[in-house]
Amino acid sequence: ILPGFGRVDAGVSYSFKGSEHREYRLQFNLKNLLDRRYYESGRSDYLIMSAAPRTAMASLRVTFK
Repeated sequence: ILPGFGRVDAGVSYSFKGSEHREYRLQFNLKNLLDRRYYESGRSDYLIMSAAPRTAMASLRVTFK
């Protein structure tokens, strides 16, 4: 039996117009903000999957009109 867990994630985004025909959206996300160790799943006594540590991801989306 694996222990229960709670995970804290955070994200922020900013949208702006580049020109008449382009819009941009910049986004930044943090997963497992508190950097806690937890187990995502377990299939048997020998196959227990621990989760990733704190992870950051940034993205830029461009929309053409």
